[in-house]
Amino acid sequence: MIKVLVLLLIASVSYAENRVTVKPVVEVEMSKTDITLSDIVIAKGLSRSALEKFRTIKLSDAPAQGESRVFTSEVVSESIRGDLESVEAELGEHFDIKIPSRVTVTKKKASMSAADLRTQLMAAFKSQCPECEFEISGLVTPNVTKLSEGARWALRTRGELPKGSFSYPIEVSVSDVPVQTYWVSGQLSVRRSVPVAAREIGVGERIQPEDLITQMKDVTFSSDAPIALSDLSSGVTARSISAGQIVFRSALRRELAVKMGDTVKVQSGTDEWQISLAGVSQSSGYIGDSVKVKIPSTSKIVAGILKDKGIVEVIQ
Repeated sequence: MIKVLVLLLIASVSYAENRVTVKPVVEVEMSKTDITLSDIVIAKGLSRSALEKFRTIKLSDAPAQGESRVFTSEVVSESIRGDLESVEAELGEHFDIKIPSRVTVTKKKASMSAADLRTQLMAAFKSQCPECEFEISGLVTPNVTKLSEGARWALRTRGELPKGSFSYPIEVSVSDVPVQTYWVSGQLSVRRSVPVAAREIGVGERIQPEDLITQMKDVTFSSDAPIALSDLSSGVTARSISAGQIVFRSALRRELAVKMGDTVKVQSGTDEWQISLAGVSQSSGYIGDSVKVKIPSTSKIVAGILKDKGIVEVIQ
């Protein structure tokens, strides 16, 4: 008997927690093309799976901009009943739905609020640097809130992140009316994960991977790209770098791998066999450059690629 009472209590609690109330008045975003169950309800105690399913249950098409659509409780119930029963069976959950006698759905009118513009700006900046963090301050927006019926506006950003301050045009278009241009301006701060020096690094040093750590840093005014591990072998530091300082590619300078007149090791062969002999470089070069080498024993000149400091691999 006690077990039965416990089961009944659990069932009643679960039933109460899955109560869903349809709102009598709903305002949907301009971008909405369909009205789904998730748009019109206040859900209490629903699982994430149930909420996702509610987004797939369509009530009707969304009204036009600035218009309203009114549904009776019978229409709402009839529209969602079949899909809702399928969701209940699939998830093993029961939904106690309360529907008012009338449900009015309105689509928002076109607006150009500071929040709208901030959202658009953030989306534009994020598309240019997905891994970056942004902060907009001092936002100055045009004195336009509600737009005329049928009006559309478009923010025109550039294909690169601004260096601090920005000013972008907003084009407002209405049929049979010349395009009007407004402006939005502000300050942008940009942060991203970059390599920084883990210690003091002197001029002319070759940076090792352990000399770098990754931190979030302000890169708002940076015009250079952060160094990559693949860059480390291409040169040495062109200037001293303080601990905690961002390490950019410009901090490296290419290091001569050989100078004219240097004795070098000339090698040729395959993975199975290889021969090497001494030669004299006929020019200076960096790793990856093509250089000519004179072999003293034969007085022949051969061409090769500088594979490392003082090592030339003969071109086959």
